Amino acid sequence: MLASLTDWTSLPNLHPLLVHFPIALLPTALALELVGLLRARPWWPSRAAATLLAMSAVLTYLAYEAGEKAARTLTALSTEAQAVLAEHDTAAAWALRITVLAVLLRVAVAFHGRSRVAWYRAERGLSALVTALAVVAVAWTADLGGRLVYRHGLAVEVAPAEAEAPEPMPEPPALPTFTPDAGEEDSAEPVPDPAPSQDSSSSGAES
Repeated sequence: MLASLTDWTSLPNLHPLLVHFPIALLPTALALELVGLLRARPWWPSRAAATLLAMSAVLTYLAYEAGEKAARTLTALSTEAQAVLAEHDTAAAWALRITVLAVLLRVAVAFHGRSRVAWYRAERGLSALVTALAVVAVAWTADLGGRLVYRHGLAVEVAPAEAEAPEPMPEPPALPTFTPDAGEEDSAEPVPDPAPSQDSSSSGAES
């Protein structure tokens, strides 16, 4: 079913689509869990955090499986890109494990810690700590994935150079030049000499 969704998008696979859900849901779950720690008894931020954490675990698993499938289609990778891809796969596996562990702790909090308030808050604090580690692992994985795409160009289709070259701009039309005719030059009136200056007229009167 998930594989058929690629027919409705321009993506080569579903991995770029699914990875955004853990990136968004896990920090939100952590923020709500920290708000929920302000009260000893469970209230809506804690319940919302548990729901988002469970959704994050499911979507992290789907993103991991889609990434594994996408990695098998990559060919002709450079040595550096292969090293980054291997590190990305390791980080994704750790992110999935830590997220599942956070969910299991959250389930234990829901069924075990309510009998005693002190234990309940302690287990919720431990669950929030593991959720924070999951956020770090997901952020590390996302950074490596961005390096694969934006630095090594994995799964990026590059258009041919001829198609990318812009069309040359048309040259502007030449402006018309005005050249006077020979008859107009001959019929032009001569420019009169300027009037004699006052100094020359005064010198003539003295002489």
